Amino acid sequence: MGEKLINCKACGREIAKSAKICPHCGKKNKQPVLKVVLISAAVIIALSIIGNMSKTNTTSSTSNTQTGGNFTIARNNNTGIWGLGEYEDQFGNKTGEKYIAPKSTIRGKFSNPATENSDLDVQFVFSDENGVTIQLYEYGKKFGVPATAIGLEKINIAIQAGNGQQYNFTGGMTQTWVFFDVNDRETITQILLEGGNIKFRISIDSVGVRSSYSFDITNANGFDVIYQQYNPGQI
Repeated sequence: MGEKLINCKACGREIAKSAKICPHCGKKNKQPVLKVVLISAAVIIALSIIGNMSKTNTTSSTSNTQTGGNFTIARNNNTGIWGLGEYEDQFGNKTGEKYIAPKSTIRGKFSNPATENSDLDVQFVFSDENGVTIQLYEYGKKFGVPATAIGLEKINIAIQAGNGQQYNFTGGMTQTWVFFDVNDRETITQILLEGGNIKFRISIDSVGVRSSYSFDITNANGFDVIYQQYNPGQI
């Protein structure tokens, strides 16, 4: 198939479309640049509109709530490290039952006959149904698994409240969760509501083997604010 022909804009005679100079009159064969310019301008305008829409959407999505992980927190409330979460069933469906927890993992240390001052990650959860429950991830969540109950544990939980007052509680353990006695839950709640630097020291004795866990909530302020959202009118 031969090359497509066009008419020379100067002399009107047929020439090859790719020819830059007319072989008949010697004039330059100018390309239709206007169309290219218009297309380029349209693309630039479209990209600008999309960029502005993206900025608008980002602003509106962050102006009301701020989400991290499973937690949703109103931005204007001074909740500190605390967030509201919602339990899920085995299929990942929200149950409507909420809980309070730190928005990031609490760090600490643990020791036992096999190790000393090793890394510890702590999952700390508060709910009206269970009070405070704690998971202790030996060697951290990335490398380890939480301490697990075998049914013979003796658990002591020492707490120093933000005001410096010290408490000793007897704890229990089910599967991988450490919990407080029902009669102590009101005291634990009050310690959290008062905020400040709260120190936890937990010892678990199991068939003659003792493990010690140490962690601090360095600034528990804001728990009273999130507690009002979780349980309005209860303070």
